[in-house]
Amino acid sequence: VDAHVGAPPTPAHSIKRELRLAELLEDDGSIGPAGIDNLASFVSEALAEAEDKGVEEVFGFATSAIRDAPNGEEALARVAATSGATLEILSGEEEARLTFLAARRWYGWSAGRLLVLDIGGGSLEVGSGQDEEPDAAFSVPLGAGRLTREFLPEDPPGKGAVKELRKHVRTAFARDLGKVTRMGPPDRVVGTSKTFRSLARIAGAAPSTEGQYDRRTLKHADVQDWLPRLADMSESDRAELPGVSGGRARQLVAGAVVADAVMDLSTGGDLEAIRREIIANSPVMVGTVPIYQVSAECAEKEGGNILQMTADQFFNVVEKHAVSGVDFITVHCGVTRAVVDLVDANTRVGGVVSRGGAMLAAWIREHGEENPLYTGFDRLLEICLEHDMTLSLGDGLRPGAIADAGDGPQVAELVVLGELARRSRKAGVQVMIEGPGHVPLHKVAAQVQMEKDLCDGAPFYVLGPLTTDISPGYDHISSAIGGAVAAMSGADFLCYVTPAEHLRLPDAADVREGVIGARIAAHSGDIAKGIPGAADRDLAMSISRKALDWEGMFAQAIDPVRARQFRSEGDGMSHEVCTMCGKFCSIHLDNLTKPESEPRPS
Repeated sequence: VDAHVGAPPTPAHSIKRELRLAELLEDDGSIGPAGIDNLASFVSEALAEAEDKGVEEVFGFATSAIRDAPNGEEALARVAATSGATLEILSGEEEARLTFLAARRWYGWSAGRLLVLDIGGGSLEVGSGQDEEPDAAFSVPLGAGRLTREFLPEDPPGKGAVKELRKHVRTAFARDLGKVTRMGPPDRVVGTSKTFRSLARIAGAAPSTEGQYDRRTLKHADVQDWLPRLADMSESDRAELPGVSGGRARQLVAGAVVADAVMDLSTGGDLEAIRREIIANSPVMVGTVPIYQVSAECAEKEGGNILQMTADQFFNVVEKHAVSGVDFITVHCGVTRAVVDLVDANTRVGGVVSRGGAMLAAWIREHGEENPLYTGFDRLLEICLEHDMTLSLGDGLRPGAIADAGDGPQVAELVVLGELARRSRKAGVQVMIEGPGHVPLHKVAAQVQMEKDLCDGAPFYVLGPLTTDISPGYDHISSAIGGAVAAMSGADFLCYVTPAEHLRLPDAADVREGVIGARIAAHSGDIAKGIPGAADRDLAMSISRKALDWEGMFAQAIDPVRARQFRSEGDGMSHEVCTMCGKFCSIHLDNLTKPESEPRPS
């Protein structure tokens, strides 16, 4: 390439050979002798070609096949001995960053936020960002060659093997998904690997003979259509398809599985299919917020947004959710014209912080009409009654700042929700009420009591509440504090909050932190309310602690994985005591000097 600053990565000359090192691995993952021979031979050939073309500087690097192999250093030493070239090993992140840079140089700044996907033989590289350097870049061991060897050894692969691979790929990619989705939707998605090229050719894209400037696209729907067909074909039949070489045919099914997963998960995907899959795999109740899907459908239209929503469109989506088996839906029926007028006349610090509430408030202001979810409430009840779906009446005017807790708009909406809760019960539809929000600690109990009074004791579902506004990055702790007091005061359902609240989309680790915090708050509330048996587990934990019974402690811990991990990180893992006090352990000393007695609950 002519490598001046800002240049597109257009090759002046190229030389290629299919090495497929990921397919030439031994059982332990080492590169076999044939693979090392092929690599050394090709590097020598490439260097000779570079010299012939007058190349001034050669940059030699190796990626996942060498990086992940136990004998990678041995392979590189063989290359150096044969050719005199020293190859640098790129980390997965470096590989993703360089791939992103190439895509950015090719498409330019006008392409906006890029999402770059590269399915190699040994790994999947992902880069996302709107600058020259990606905001997120990572590598996952989901290469087509690797997965073919590990999951699809048969030709053609069985349906069970493909299903198992699909589950593995989605689970592995989902662990890093938040790194991409938290950046917001991409303006352009770029597939840079031969897997994407082959799939695009099969789906009808132009061949390489049409030139590099002919735009080639691959739709997710085409991948979904071709994946089962490719899996039913033999390797030799796949090799007959347009754009598929004999060397790539074997790993094309695995590549298509990866392409399907990343195209689906990283860009939103088919909401209907996602919802059905969640319901099919969830062991607990599933709730949805239909107005989010309505908003997404409106946004798909040119210049569209939630202001174009119609009542029929909303209720059609509600019915889809009900038919698919959703257990409860959140609907912001209490955001009425009168309540919105009160908001507009009020000096609220935080404004309207509920997404659904803000959408409906904007719709009401735009059209000057009443909330269609309020005027059509009987229609909503008919759908819920027919499909045994519970209503969660959303708090569209919940306080988003502790200064707004208990203000006029919040109370006015809660009065409306109480009216709707009574109508729901009269119609035979189960109902619960959503609550705040941001509430200072001394007002939490009063907020719970107010809901119980205004809504005739309907179950109360609280979003935290957060007891302070200054804990970004630690909002799960603020939420757990408020949640414990709310639970003690009579709240029935706690919504977890993650450390990412107010900052970005949460990832899997954030969700885990938030859920554990909410569980601690709920358990603490149950103990405070004197629920029979609530403290039994705490007593069992205390007895195990007194006996320095570590396995007993792990068994009672609300997060045994974290507890065991922390214990293992101390250098006293093999000892009876932990490293907090070490040989000065108070419990150990007490056990040595005090006669044994059975602890009793107070």
